[in-house]
Amino acid sequence: FNALMQTGDQISEKDEALQYYLKAADVKPADPDPYYSLMDRFTADNRFDGDEERTYNSALTEHSKSLQKDQQSWSQLA
Repeated sequence: FNALMQTGDQISEKDEALQYYLKAADVKPADPDPYYSLMDRFTADNRFDGDEERTYNSALTEHSKSLQKDQQSWSQLA
């Protein structure tokens, strides 16, 4: 998990970095950090387009049961 997150943070190519964050979310679905990192990458250019929204929402939906166990994190993500 940590290696995936660090690699995602270090890669400058957005699409490649996103894949590392999504893999990290698969490894630890209840951890909010991959989702925060996704949002940081998506909004780095001060826009949040439809494809980015679909990717983010898909990741949240896929892991929503795990994420909802921590209501505070869930409320910040959703």
